[in-house]
Amino acid sequence: MGCETLAGIVEAYDRQGWHRSGSAVDLTNARWLKDMAEQFAHEVRVEPYDMTRLKNARGSLTFGNQVIPGVPLYDSPIPHRPVLIGKLGQVGSSAALGVIVDAVRAGSDDDFELARRADHHDAIVALGEGTTSEVALRNATSDTPFGVPILQIAGRFGEKVQAAAQAKALAQVSILGSRVPGRSFNVIVDITSRYSNRPLVVLTPRTGWWHCAAERGGGLACWLSTLSRISSGKLRGRTVFVATGGHELNYAGIRKFLGHCPDLGDALWFHLGANLGAVGGRLGLSASSPELEDAAVAELSSKRALASSLPIRLTTPLGEASVLADLGYDFVSVVSTNQRFHQRSDRYPANVDMQTLTGIANGIGALALTLR
Repeated sequence: MGCETLAGIVEAYDRQGWHRSGSAVDLTNARWLKDMAEQFAHEVRVEPYDMTRLKNARGSLTFGNQVIPGVPLYDSPIPHRPVLIGKLGQVGSSAALGVIVDAVRAGSDDDFELARRADHHDAIVALGEGTTSEVALRNATSDTPFGVPILQIAGRFGEKVQAAAQAKALAQVSILGSRVPGRSFNVIVDITSRYSNRPLVVLTPRTGWWHCAAERGGGLACWLSTLSRISSGKLRGRTVFVATGGHELNYAGIRKFLGHCPDLGDALWFHLGANLGAVGGRLGLSASSPELEDAAVAELSSKRALASSLPIRLTTPLGEASVLADLGYDFVSVVSTNQRFHQRSDRYPANVDMQTLTGIANGIGALALTLR
């Protein structure tokens, strides 16, 4: 696919709205992606699965004459009392309301996970790192709420909140929301041929916080571009394309898909991860073996998919690739960095570098043809 076609895909994805799992936009996107995929494949199916979603989630931190808006952490509990009152202090102190600086990045964060289990706090205020004007939301790491209630707020309030914590100021934390049944979707294309090579699964998530144009739109553009390339050539075996829901909710979509498709355990998985084509992004790559990793780096480099340098070789697989790694599956995973990760300003066109995305899409398509 050319640059204009890829740009049209990302623009359409961005225009749909906030891509929250279980939302109306989730269903709209699944139907749109099915229609897009049907340009290249005869049979495209949308598989729903049940989930729980947090509805009307909102909150605030109040001290002195300051009222700071925030967003509850998705998999922390909603307190029975709508307002929690106590003194501010650093996480680990005796304060009722703990404060922690939270750098939201891809992958696990042991320090944060440990802090949220500090049950001597009534609630925790998670300050964004730096001075960003936006709150960067953290993904759920559990299917059920655990730990203490947590309110996420933007880093630009950090100086005031830290000063209040140092002074042990009296404060109020409000955390509201309700958990309701919901439904999300996986979009699946299963292409078979008479050849018996091992199956290849091309996987990308399609849901996330806010518009997530670079975070998820780039991967979907590469997914459709690769589907176009593979469907128009000679197949060497079964190829399955799956675009999953539930990315921000403990990777729920891929877990549901794996539960329904035990016959793909011996497949080679190609994970098109987060932020492909994000402005200023740096490509990273991980694989289940050094041989697969070396082959993927060589292929991407030969196709000029990389603007300036080789991808960072990641020691830990990220996103859905971490699920595959835990199961011992063979995989190759490509991801990138994003200066507006999990923020509202991850929009098209401001945060999408189409020249970079076009190169990555071409490289990914070529790599998919060589993987088995």
